[in-house]
Amino acid sequence: MKIFGTKKHLASPTLLVLSALVICCSDNSSNSSNTPEDSPENASGWYGETVETVDDLEAGCPKYVGLIGDSVFVTKENKVYRCYGDGWAVKRELGCAPIDIKECPKYDPNNEFCDPRDHQVYKFVKINGKTWMAENLNFDYTIDGESYGNACSDGLSVQYGRYYSWAAALDSAGIFSDHSKGCGRQTSCQQEQPVRGICPEGWHIPSLADVDYLPLNDSEGDLRSTTGWDWLHIRYSKNYGADVNGKDTYGFSAFPSGSMNVDEKIEDEGGRAAESPDAFFWIATSQGQYYLSISTNEVAIYSNANDSFGEGLSIRCIKDEEITPCEKAKYNPDNQFCDTRDGQIYSYKKIGNQTWMTQNLRYAKGGFCFHDYDGNGDSVSQFNCDKYGRFYYSLEQAKAACPKGWHLPKLSEIEELVDTVTGKIMNNEGCSGSYTDEEGYYHDACYQRDSLAWINLIAPVEEWCYSNDYINPFDGLDDCYSPIDIDNISSYNHYGFSLLPAGSGGKRMGSKACLYLSVEEHEYNGYIFSDVDDFCCSAYYHYDEDLGGAIYSFQCSPGSDIEREVSVRCIKD
Repeated sequence: MKIFGTKKHLASPTLLVLSALVICCSDNSSNSSNTPEDSPENASGWYGETVETVDDLEAGCPKYVGLIGDSVFVTKENKVYRCYGDGWAVKRELGCAPIDIKECPKYDPNNEFCDPRDHQVYKFVKINGKTWMAENLNFDYTIDGESYGNACSDGLSVQYGRYYSWAAALDSAGIFSDHSKGCGRQTSCQQEQPVRGICPEGWHIPSLADVDYLPLNDSEGDLRSTTGWDWLHIRYSKNYGADVNGKDTYGFSAFPSGSMNVDEKIEDEGGRAAESPDAFFWIATSQGQYYLSISTNEVAIYSNANDSFGEGLSIRCIKDEEITPCEKAKYNPDNQFCDTRDGQIYSYKKIGNQTWMTQNLRYAKGGFCFHDYDGNGDSVSQFNCDKYGRFYYSLEQAKAACPKGWHLPKLSEIEELVDTVTGKIMNNEGCSGSYTDEEGYYHDACYQRDSLAWINLIAPVEEWCYSNDYINPFDGLDDCYSPIDIDNISSYNHYGFSLLPAGSGGKRMGSKACLYLSVEEHEYNGYIFSDVDDFCCSAYYHYDEDLGGAIYSFQCSPGSDIEREVSVRCIKD
């Protein structure tokens, strides 16, 4: 998945008046009669099939193929009707406010669902195993009865849905869940994935991992609708060819809805939308504002670097995945166990007298994944939840994260692990064997002991690298020095602990691994530490002028950093 560092096309200072948009699209109606009454101009921006009266709707409710599916605009009523299998029913008003539907109308559960909050019906499609809404969300998010952080364009609301600010999209007020409560304007927040936001129950705002399942190499309009993009050719004839509509291969039906300054829209119901040849959809991530951009020449992820919280983008909800009960899950109980809370499978191994998980915890409550992509356009994500586990915001969350029968390790349990893999036992005076060699170099046995433990624990070695600087995971690990010792490669991960360089909060990925501790004890390697809450292993290098070359070193030690988000590795009770 290619991630671009800055935003594009959002909140253009030039606003597009709907009447101008309608004129540009005057050739877009598929109705052959094209009478003045049912022309797109009189349909206030409607793209798709139009008829004059309800009586003109074809009997038997045939399948129309239009902008968002089987819908037809009735010009005399200024309403859109949708085919519900055996008859027609009003979908919603063409304007911003949804029609007052008291209950869900009849719909096809095989490709539609009804939002029980306002009884609007949405189409959905399955793409690469994920179920997406095939229409933009049109839910009016209200707080104390007043609309908050959302607005729409009167003539385009049926196709484009509503536009939502970042705070509204994530349900910052916590009306529907606490997953993103407090994620308001100009605030950093802790999100519990999946983030429901303002999606219907059982659906959520897509994460970066969810978006990674879309065909992001879309070059022929696989995600773009077959209608609605024509106006680009008319308005931007110098930049676009004659055929700019998409193929809509998957039924995702993205339209160039652009963006809207929600704050201005609430203050001025002028029916204006930001001019844009793109479609934008919010992505839920705690690492800043991200969104999916679909245009005539690319599908990409962008970061909203300017943090324009008033900008309104569209929402496509994605369905929650069903949890497979542990009794139905397939795994080897000899070296794996199933977390009954979410059905996830973890490997474990007995090392000495201890039984350790050999994977970082992925339990979603309280944790997050630092991006689910590598930024290099690779088809397989490098830094993802399945591989590196989740990061937890605080020690309190980490303490509650381990499954029943497992717990956060104590510092003494970490020390016992190191003793086991090095074969060295502490004495009352600390590490034994410290000495100064014949050339005057001092050798710290405690430091060497940690280094040996580090080598025996890590895997696979090609994912680790030496660096003293911040490693940006977007850039990959090209600037790192590999620690692979070809002559002793069989010694790596000898005990199968499989300590991966997830870093802390995603920083220094490739050169560092940090795990939460229970902070019940503070002594390690004969030294007393205060306020310890994590244990980190790092790879370093520096140039030694006396030795005339690079010196590579390893170090593991307890530490503490209240701003650090680190991994959880549980040990069996």
